[in-house]
Amino acid sequence: MESTKPDDASASRDQLVNQERFVRWQRLALDQLGFTLNFVLTLTIAALGYIFALLKDKEFLPPHFAKCSIILSLVSLAIAALSGMWCTINRLRDVQGTARRIRKTAGAPSSRELRVMGKRTWRLFYIQLWTFSLGIALLGTALLLTYGGKLK
Repeated sequence: MESTKPDDASASRDQLVNQERFVRWQRLALDQLGFTLNFVLTLTIAALGYIFALLKDKEFLPPHFAKCSIILSLVSLAIAALSGMWCTINRLRDVQGTARRIRKTAGAPSSRELRVMGKRTWRLFYIQLWTFSLGIALLGTALLLTYGGKLK
């Protein structure tokens, strides 16, 4: 009677393949996080630059509610930019700490500290996304209130 239980060699080979897949997908996810983080940060800085260019324009005369919307947009986009920069720095410290921990360097952060840094990275990333989205929506509202009459 043949055994249906896999032998140890094939089980360890499957485990190694699964581990390699996990590492590959984890690396891809982290690369995508970095790309998205940098992309949103770039768009945030561009939107802030656009608002300041609008404010310098003498012909830009927004109504009262549009002024409030622009101020809130500036605040929201500034928070997005700050959280994006903080997220980038935190992520770099996390990667650096992980490398030191793998090399067993003295003073390397504990696994708990690394876990906290990883969670902080994701929280800051989500703050960046939400405040960027809010800032763009408020900027769009201000532009529609100011120039919407030209759409007739």
